[in-house]
Amino acid sequence: MNKLNSIISGILIILLFSACSQSSKNDLQLFSYKGNVKSCISKDFNTIKKFGEWKEAGLNRSYVIKFDEKGNYTEIENFDFMNELTSKIIPKRINGKITEENTYNKQGNLETSLKIKSISENEFNTESYNAENIKVSSGTIYRENGKNTKKVTNILSEKKDSTTIINWEYDAKGLLSTINISNEKGEIRISQKYKYTEFDKQNNWTKVLIYNMDSEDVPVFITTREIEYY
Repeated sequence: MNKLNSIISGILIILLFSACSQSSKNDLQLFSYKGNVKSCISKDFNTIKKFGEWKEAGLNRSYVIKFDEKGNYTEIENFDFMNELTSKIIPKRINGKITEENTYNKQGNLETSLKIKSISENEFNTESYNAENIKVSSGTIYRENGKNTKKVTNILSEKKDSTTIINWEYDAKGLLSTINISNEKGEIRISQKYKYTEFDKQNNWTKVLIYNMDSEDVPVFITTREIEYY
């Protein structure tokens, strides 16, 4: 698998949740979940074409998001293709707003801490620290109509700092349609598009095909979701 695609598969859900409940009613509202969701199991599969249709092949990774009864997420558990826990994200909140997201490894040790500060209703600053409490990146998240639309991250390095820009686009239903990741020069390194094919009775999507800019006719992943409601 392309390394950059693997990074997208594993990290974008984290980025999407960053600063998620700062100005929305709750996390469910921001990410367009319908109904009172208790948990969601998402599985990323490689793809294979059978009888003219794209089907799930081997499992790539999975993650479980859990919500409280107020609709705010309480943790994200990440699993590898063997269904073994690789990391867990736990947010900290003040008056219902996320101020910090901590990522722990499978042993339960802190790996990174993302601190979030609200600048305005549509702008948030972030700082990321490693396990030694050394700042490794800083950034800004921009939002429109209650959704994250852009994240600029400055990655700090002893050799040379770098900048990564993520842009999110949404369709008329508010579903994520495109993600572009570019460098400080505006050169797109990764571009992925999303095609939703299945929905449950609450009209939440349960299957999406993900395409990248190198294979617009061949999906690189199929993601399925199993949603549990209160």
